[in-house]
Amino acid sequence: MIIGGGAIGIESAIELTEKGKQVTVLEMAPDLSNFFMTASGTMQDLLEKIETLKISVITSAKLKSIDEQTVYYDDLTTGVEHTLSVDTVLLAVGIVPRHQLVDELRQSARQLKFLWLEMRLKLVILLKL
Repeated sequence: MIIGGGAIGIESAIELTEKGKQVTVLEMAPDLSNFFMTASGTMQDLLEKIETLKISVITSAKLKSIDEQTVYYDDLTTGVEHTLSVDTVLLAVGIVPRHQLVDELRQSARQLKFLWLEMRLKLVILLKL
């Protein structure tokens, strides 16, 4: 069982499934659109692998608790509590987007120099914090 459908959760699910493990991903969001915000440009490939490998993904699911062999979660669309028997749980949660901070840092950076690389002009920005 992997708790969290972001980049780390999805990549871990794929790797474990390819190693012969049976994996279920539990995601609180109603779909995997958060995955698009956290993954690199290979996200579409990873989503296709989820389908190809038939990895079970449960969305709209809020984790309630975990004991030695069971995961308890609520279905956020119905409010019904569910349980799943598990032997291992990987927690892949906790990413909070900080778009405002990124924008502030971008605006606070000053241009220091230009470098000529691979026949293209690239701006090098260093942040002074």
